[in-house]
Formats: sequence, structure tokens, C-alpha cells
Amino acid sequence: MKQPTSAFTLAIALLCSGLPAPAAAKTHRIVVVAPPDTVVYQVIYDGLNLATADGAKALYRQVATAVTNLCDEVTDGDQATRAYAIVHSDCENQSWLDARPQITTAIERAREVAASGNPSIAGGAVTISAGR
Repeated sequence: MKQPTSAFTLAIALLCSGLPAPAAAKTHRIVVVAPPDTVVYQVIYDGLNLATADGAKALYRQVATAVTNLCDEVTDGDQATRAYAIVHSDCENQSWLDARPQITTAIERAREVAASGNPSIAGGAVTISAGR
């Protein structure tokens, strides 16, 4: 097995440390590994100022869209049936249970950084998933 490069090791260490990325870093790659029967959606919030009410609302709207799309994708059957509605609703409830703590953490971190006088922080992503 090939050993990771020192730059790769440093990048992983920085990502895991929770430290903000340099301001010059405009993009970053997020890799999610999931079983093949799992659908994963990510809402990347790099362009949102989560320290503001408008930014937080925009993130919630984007996550709501992702939750709906995720659950539409993984829920099989006739959409007119009660069984479909129950499975879809369960999917949405679980997805929000997964997303809310991530959203709360992201907003709190953005507000803490803004209060410290730092002009910006690196973005991130809210990740939700559901099995087929």
C-alpha cells in the first residue's frame, strides 16, 4: 500500500483539527464513504455567512431542499399510498435529526469566529444520508 504524502497527512490533520482553512483556500474536497445502498447528500455552505440570520436561514432552506430530494430518491412505491407517505416522513424526520446538530454547530462556530473579530472562516458541509 502506498504511504500518504506528507502534504496529504498535513491536510488530513488540519481538517481534523477544526482550525479554519487559510482565506486563500477557495475550494476543498469532501469525501464521504458510504455503503453502496446508501444515498448521501451534502449541502456545502462555503458562500454563506452563518453568523447572520439571513445566512442561517439560507442554510436551513438548502438543507430542507436536500432532505426532500434525498427522501424522494430513496423512497420507493406509489406516491399516492399511505405507506409511501409514512416511509417518506420517517426518512425526512431522520434526516433532520442528523442535520440539525451539524447546522447548530456550524452556526455557533461562525458566530464565535465573527465575535472574535476574524473576518471569515472556512466553509463546510452538512451531510445527510439514507438507505434505499
